[in-house]
Amino acid sequence: MRILLFAFLVFTAQVLPQSALPSDFPKLTTTFITNPESGSILLSDLPGEYGEIYKPYLIIASNDAEPVFIEQTSSSSNGFTLQPNGLYTYWTVDEGYFKSLDSAMQPSKNFACVGSNISTDNHELRVFPDGHAFLLGKQIDTVDMSKIVPGGDTTALVTRLVVQELDQNGSLIFNWNSRDYFKITDATSDIDLTAHTIDYVHGNALDLDLDGNIIISSRHLDEITKIDRKTGNVIWRLGGKNNQFTFVNDSIGFSHQHCCRILPNGNLTLFDNGNLHSNQVSRACEYKLDQVNKTATLVWQYHNSPEIYTFAMGSVERLPGGNTFIGWGATNNSNTAITEVDTLGNRVLEMTLPSGVWSYRAYKCILPNSILNVKTASAPGNFELKQNYPNPFNPITNIQYYLPSASKVSIVVYNILGQKIRELIDDVEQSGNHIVRFDGSGLSSGIYFYSFAAQRLDNKQEFSGVKKLTLLK
Repeated sequence: MRILLFAFLVFTAQVLPQSALPSDFPKLTTTFITNPESGSILLSDLPGEYGEIYKPYLIIASNDAEPVFIEQTSSSSNGFTLQPNGLYTYWTVDEGYFKSLDSAMQPSKNFACVGSNISTDNHELRVFPDGHAFLLGKQIDTVDMSKIVPGGDTTALVTRLVVQELDQNGSLIFNWNSRDYFKITDATSDIDLTAHTIDYVHGNALDLDLDGNIIISSRHLDEITKIDRKTGNVIWRLGGKNNQFTFVNDSIGFSHQHCCRILPNGNLTLFDNGNLHSNQVSRACEYKLDQVNKTATLVWQYHNSPEIYTFAMGSVERLPGGNTFIGWGATNNSNTAITEVDTLGNRVLEMTLPSGVWSYRAYKCILPNSILNVKTASAPGNFELKQNYPNPFNPITNIQYYLPSASKVSIVVYNILGQKIRELIDDVEQSGNHIVRFDGSGLSSGIYFYSFAAQRLDNKQEFSGVKKLTLLK
């Protein structure tokens, strides 16, 4: 009888849908998971040429790729993230500036560069706890390039990089323009300086160093630059034609990089796209910077296996527990979107997006409890049973589920023989997201199953399902 019961439960799990997602949603898929750090994953998809099939969404998902929050945007969006001041921000093509959501996922303030001739760049917004916002901007100048390079256009449109700091009221308190500090000829060899339109800097990331000064990444210079936040003067230049550092343990440096970040120990992480390397592969890098003696020592790097080449976009984030979270951006040889690795470089999480769908960056963070109670398109009036996390586990794991309304809930754990091991819940619970902890202490390693049954108190809907969990000691 127990074996028959077990077989029935497994069959039920196979035929029930795991979620009710829109048909145009580009679903994340977890292809590998062992023991990633806790947290939720934030990204926004870029459907590109697959826009007839998939639409752009803001996405918050768990480690097992189950959506916690999704919202379709009117146009492609970049950089969906949780800012240090608690706002969720993103940039959209339609608006041309950064929008934000508060902790209840309701529209909040907008962020844009100040100045009638300056447009807000889509690559970076940082809003720190004091409310000060740092943005990248663009300013276009008409330049007679024939005076600078042979064959140059006499009325070339040259894009300058602008860096701005706004206070909590949106007032401009710092403005920096690459016109005053970078030569157009500083651009890398693949930038055509005889073209009519020239984007010679292409800033794509910004951070603050431990001393409060500004770090920027310029893709078309192959350069990370440190800027004095008071005077605007360049403090140092790392990489590219004007490199002032000696690279140690790294014979190739970085090329067309993204996502520069300063760690609490002063080290620099970045995503090395590798466009101009003789062997075009991408990697995550960490450098120890000696800013006095001007050395940049490569102390850590991650190459995927098989190698991935990301010709544009990409991100690297060091997580609180020491793992590194990598967003692969626009790849031409893989649909891997996310990889998380531990301190030894072992892969602990991998996710994919549908082929041809990219994400500019991906982030992982601990969400405030308020997000768990936000009604989203991922659960429009339906029950949801999510995969336990972590899985495999030792000895504690969490089981999350969603109730569309008040319901009678039962969750029971069985062993592989169909024998009842433990009853976790047998009670009435209110609508919303719920998490129950299962402690496998005292149990042997092996495969177990948890069954979920729920009946709405108004008797309008019921749900049942089963998922497998693995205890590995």
